[in-house]
This record gives sequence, structure tokens and C-alpha cells, in this order.
Amino acid sequence: DGASRSQTFPRKMDAENHLATMTVSAAEGAYVDPKEGRATFETFATAWMAAQPHRASTEASVESMMRVHAFPAFGHRPLAAIR
Repeated sequence: DGASRSQTFPRKMDAENHLATMTVSAAEGAYVDPKEGRATFETFATAWMAAQPHRASTEASVESMMRVHAFPAFGHRPLAAIR
């Protein structure tokens, strides 16, 4: 979102390592913004399912698996709490 976030490190090398890690995570798509990590699994998964170009039968299957298995177990949990 372009907002600046600051963090301090005791050594320059630590700051450079952190920057390299964050850059790689962002490039791989593995980085999760801490604010986004507060969203629940169900909120995220519902938006993800809506964005997928599934066939109707696959969409119904995914929706069923999420509703029956994933949402009861993880639906209420924040994304950042799931490992």
C-alpha cells in the first residue's frame, strides 16, 4: 500500500539480512503483511475462492470441502496464527 514501516536493528548486517529476507518473501508471494494477517481464514478463503477460475463442478467441490472441513477447524482463526 506504499505506507512506510520502520524497524531498527543493532547492526547494519542484521538490517541488510532482514531486507533481503523481506525482498525474497515478497518476490515469492510468501510475505504476509501483519495487518492482513489479522484477517480470519474464512474471510481470506472466501475471497480466494471467488477469485479462482474453477469449473462449476470444481467450484462446488472446493466450496463443500471448505465448508465441511476447513472452516470449522480454521475459519475463526487469524491467518497469522495458522502455521
